[in-house]
Amino acid sequence: MVVADAAEMRRLLWRTLTDARFEVAIVSVSSNLAAEAVGINPNLVVADVSSSKIDGFALMEWARRSANVPVVLVGHDTGESIAAALRRGVDEYVRTPLSPAELVARVEAVFLRRYHVLQSVGSDVYEKNGLRVDLRAHGVTVDGREVALTATEFHLLAELVSSPGRVFSTPDLLRRVWGESYTETGYLVRSVIRSTRAKLGDNPQHPRFIKTLHGIGYQLVG
Repeated sequence: MVVADAAEMRRLLWRTLTDARFEVAIVSVSSNLAAEAVGINPNLVVADVSSSKIDGFALMEWARRSANVPVVLVGHDTGESIAAALRRGVDEYVRTPLSPAELVARVEAVFLRRYHVLQSVGSDVYEKNGLRVDLRAHGVTVDGREVALTATEFHLLAELVSSPGRVFSTPDLLRRVWGESYTETGYLVRSVIRSTRAKLGDNPQHPRFIKTLHGIGYQLVG
């Protein structure tokens, strides 16, 4: 599903994604997004946030809570603004002027990451030690208590769940969760690990779920 204000951007996004053999539905900014999405049942949302008419963070919250679908933002933000969007849960961010090849690569990467986790776990649900992760429904509970994670927090946890006991280095998690092009320092990973732990009620000093191996990486306690 594509959400964009400018007609030229809507045409560009539609042409780029349909040429890559994706089925695309265009939703106007002025429409009732939630109502239209029910009929469309999207697998992914691509939104142009260059226009002030589109609130990217509000869109991400809607996509996570109502549709459980990943979000790719297109815009002209740089540096800290992009990092903030990634920390808040956006799956990918493509800067304008838009490179059609980059957009297609990032959309494909989102789908591949999700398929990879499901394939690695071998089941739709991981359940152990009071932690339950439903990979298809994007649901997480701890001792029966529902935990609301952002899309990025969920993806990071899903990667850890895909190989319990395996140590994931910071560069490995950056590549798996944010894609090949993200090469910044480990602050982004540490920030999402910290927020995920807090929501799970996990004490980093005595970890029940996520363990830090200083100077090495992170692992799911299993």
